Amino acid sequence: MKNVLYLVLVLVTATAFVPAQNRDQSAADGILRLDESRFAAMTRGDLAELNKILADDLVYTHSSGLVEGKKEFIASLQSGNLKYVSIQNEEKKARIYGTVALVNGRAKVTISARGQEQSFVLRYLDVYAKRDGKWQMVAWQSTRLP
Repeated sequence: MKNVLYLVLVLVTATAFVPAQNRDQSAADGILRLDESRFAAMTRGDLAELNKILADDLVYTHSSGLVEGKKEFIASLQSGNLKYVSIQNEEKKARIYGTVALVNGRAKVTISARGQEQSFVLRYLDVYAKRDGKWQMVAWQSTRLP
């Protein structure tokens, strides 16, 4: 009888964690889709979509070391001084920690900066925060690879 009770306790405990893992994976998949939407909006120049995805307190650190807030980043896209021609993710992974999500990735990026086209490969860290039930990007940090 003791063994049966022990087995039931083990099974109940083990199955209690499955929904949480599924929830975490579902949330991570959602973050990856949101990040792809952001990249697509950047290449389309869809400022309305970016305004929804980017948090007002965004800290955007370009691979050049330039640090911008949301207003400066959007203004640079709006002016045409910066245009994202293409962004191709080569790898990415999302991890959820409560109301914070981290995305690590590698991407091939082609931009036009003040009319000069450049292509490079980046490693990046993207940070999202869940506020009022909605995920928004609060930080970006990227490094150019040789």
